[in-house]
Amino acid sequence: MISKLIFLATVLTAFGCDSNKLSNRAPQRAPASAEQADKQATPQQMDPALLNIEDFLKSKETKIKFSAAGQANGMTAYVMKVKQAIDHEDPDDGTFEQVVTLIYKGADRPTVFVTQGYNNLIFGQVELAKMFDANQIAVEYRYFGESIPQDNFEHLNIWQAATDHHELIKMFKEHFTGKWLTTGASKGGMSAVFHRRYYPNDVDVTVPYVAPISYASPDVRYIEYLDNIGPQSCKDSLANFQSAGLQVRQEVETIMTDFYTETDQPTEDVPFAFEDMIVGFPWGFWQYSSVDNCPNLPDTNSQATDFARALLEPPASGDIPELEFDLVSETSFDFDLNPPYLYQAARELGSPLQIGNIDAIADSLTFITPESLQNIPQDPTHDPSVMEDIQKWVQDEGDRILFIYGENDPWTGSPFDLGSNDKIFRYIAPAGNHGANIMGLGPEDRQQAMAQLSQWLEEPAQSTDLGLTYSNQKQFQVQIQTRSSILRKYFYKKNQLD
Repeated sequence: MISKLIFLATVLTAFGCDSNKLSNRAPQRAPASAEQADKQATPQQMDPALLNIEDFLKSKETKIKFSAAGQANGMTAYVMKVKQAIDHEDPDDGTFEQVVTLIYKGADRPTVFVTQGYNNLIFGQVELAKMFDANQIAVEYRYFGESIPQDNFEHLNIWQAATDHHELIKMFKEHFTGKWLTTGASKGGMSAVFHRRYYPNDVDVTVPYVAPISYASPDVRYIEYLDNIGPQSCKDSLANFQSAGLQVRQEVETIMTDFYTETDQPTEDVPFAFEDMIVGFPWGFWQYSSVDNCPNLPDTNSQATDFARALLEPPASGDIPELEFDLVSETSFDFDLNPPYLYQAARELGSPLQIGNIDAIADSLTFITPESLQNIPQDPTHDPSVMEDIQKWVQDEGDRILFIYGENDPWTGSPFDLGSNDKIFRYIAPAGNHGANIMGLGPEDRQQAMAQLSQWLEEPAQSTDLGLTYSNQKQFQVQIQTRSSILRKYFYKKNQLD
């Protein structure tokens, strides 16, 4: 992890501007009662002296340790570190600094609050901020990037993270008096839902993008959905890729060894990594690619270099919009070195295996076999009641929530269940992947979704050509495969040790 000084310099350079004891039980909190509503984040009467955003930030100098500003593309952007309690149940038990970024439009404009799931991977404006000409506040998740409370995960749970968000919203509402909307994608979208469950009156609207909900670690419900994505011709191409790739295994592993050496990764991991990338390739392909790329997959007529390139480079995902500046933490995003995701997935969030049926290639596999996946150790022990509680709240009490999913995204195999709740909505982007957004919906659904948001926010929604809701796909590179494999690698090694 790079130093704090390098981090701050890197972010400001991206702006083009100048500086100015592991817990065995995660706490669960009930939604605030009506009597507690006044304690939730509500707009405050502003002192006229604080109408200027920089004066407001300066007035919070005991809370905001660092702040820097810059101008880009007609917008004012800020990077700051905000002091948060390590344990919100005991605020006197130490603090940590949480990375927060702000794109400022005006005190009376709507505010889009982006709940990240990992590092601060927001590049420019998210779709909703552009759609409503809104302020945008993006928050790095505790225990990721530069926002590290402590060395162990004693206080890593969804309630603590939701309370981080609550405290920030409460503070910023002293300045921003317009409507508030929370959003995020993938784990960030899940985090937006979690925040609303514990603090339902903090904001007016929540829009989670591509947010799954899992009830086990691993959760096998995704397998059937993954196996049924796409036309048969594409399924055949992916199956041929796997079988043909295994036939040139030795040559591909030689190329991978050179790559691992150049990128300072342990070469002893290559045999497992190759096999894992092969079995996990369909998931990674559908997560970030499309049917259009199926004909381009390597097959029995391809060279080993073709397979290595397919495994070590991200699937094509279309043109990436060039943005004027990046709101991004440049710290490590390596799940081997950043184990908080492993802990959360195993303890509270659950996770899929991120593979489909592998019976057809099982005889060619050494490490990952159908048998080895039948007895996966649980460390720490998974508590399904956490996600069950969230799902129950969504169905029974959720209000003004609009879910967006992609039809071809494997994570859509386990979406939030709306039940009979008519106060929340779910839309699915045709052929959409893990970058699905509102503008990618069918015309009728897009019109309905935008109209609903306009009604809730009392603001007209503007169509936008911004094609990204969650990070720049280039940021992931090999991590598209790596992220899909870390849990399986962990489970495999546990099996060997046990």
